[in-house]
Amino acid sequence: MAARMLTDAMVRALAVQERRDFLSALQQYDSTETTDLRNLLPPNSDDRGLQVRMYHTHLPLLDDLGYVKWDSKTNEVGKGVRFEELKPILRLESDSNSVALGQQGNA
Repeated sequence: MAARMLTDAMVRALAVQERRDFLSALQQYDSTETTDLRNLLPPNSDDRGLQVRMYHTHLPLLDDLGYVKWDSKTNEVGKGVRFEELKPILRLESDSNSVALGQQGNA
């Protein structure tokens, strides 16, 4: 039963591309660091909608699941106690995206 709950939590966390992108960006930070949310959003992202979705939907979910720690008052985020569980999947997605980009360049 515990393994199923773990899988369900991972699927929920990674189900939306915006969350996967955010979690991939968070990988580059030291596990003890926190940073302003805006530092983890895509470059040149002035998309107010993305910031609202992160604040009201994505960050509360990821924080509840333990994958991120988030201070809603300061908008500081860091890796949660369960972040390490996601690293292999995030690494696979990153590798997959790198291969896809390389194939596009050769087309």
